[in-house]
Amino acid sequence: INLIKAEAINDLVYSETEEQRVLAIKQLNKGLTLPITNWKKILKNSMAKIESSIDFSDEEDVPERIDIIEDLNFLKKEFEKVLTQSECFEMIKTGTKVVLTGKPNAGKSSIFNKILKTKKAIVTNIPGTTRDIIEGVVNLKGYPVIFYDTAGINKTDNPVEKEGINRALKLIQKADLVLNIIDVNKFSHNEIHKNYWNVINKTDIKTISLNNDNKNKKVFNISTVSGKGIDLLLEKILEHIKSKTNTIASTEAFLSSERQKDLLLKALNTVNLAINENSEELIAEHLRSINANLGRILGEV
Repeated sequence: INLIKAEAINDLVYSETEEQRVLAIKQLNKGLTLPITNWKKILKNSMAKIESSIDFSDEEDVPERIDIIEDLNFLKKEFEKVLTQSECFEMIKTGTKVVLTGKPNAGKSSIFNKILKTKKAIVTNIPGTTRDIIEGVVNLKGYPVIFYDTAGINKTDNPVEKEGINRALKLIQKADLVLNIIDVNKFSHNEIHKNYWNVINKTDIKTISLNNDNKNKKVFNISTVSGKGIDLLLEKILEHIKSKTNTIASTEAFLSSERQKDLLLKALNTVNLAINENSEELIAEHLRSINANLGRILGEV
């Protein structure tokens, strides 16, 4: 077996959800092996053309330059397609990252505990209780979801709380989905974030009406006391993940490790160099480099 299939077996052994298992089996059966084998055939054909042009440049019946740009453009599109599609597969393999953010005492830790069905985060009435990032994994009908409880976002002079806020802001940048938790008692229409999902907590106390500017934004009403709205929120998160990963059924070629991603990215960068190069000798060298990187993905090199 090649290295891609060996990595797929490893993923299968360590899979914790049904969707992770399906993904590993797919990579093991066909996955990236077949397209890379075809790409290498195209590359070898192009390498033969360009090197024959160099070696037999004095022959009258061999053109000075054989155009291989069409093959290179095809490979470029193929590499880009696989790299783009593979972003959604990370949501299944490593888990969808869902970050809970908001002001202190909005109820982030309570919601976090309710979703995980355990008292993992400390809950108090003291603002700024959560300083560090706390994470927990939930198996959402076969899809792994990592929930992160973070420090409340506010202005503070406390160096420990400030570090917690900085970590929260960095994590938000890497998140697949951000839940902006809002305390219904301190609700303001300005708190509704246009790029996040807005979760209004403590709605067992009272309810609010959205103005026209916020009616089209993602807003959920929940209560950690009664549990109202939690199941609906999780259902919508599941729908969001499925919509992001719906290409899995129709996609055969995908990357399942950072190693594969890095090597294919190097191959793509070298393809771009080859397309923009005029020297046949340098184009030939670029093609050898691309072929070597594809061979490294398979474990041949």
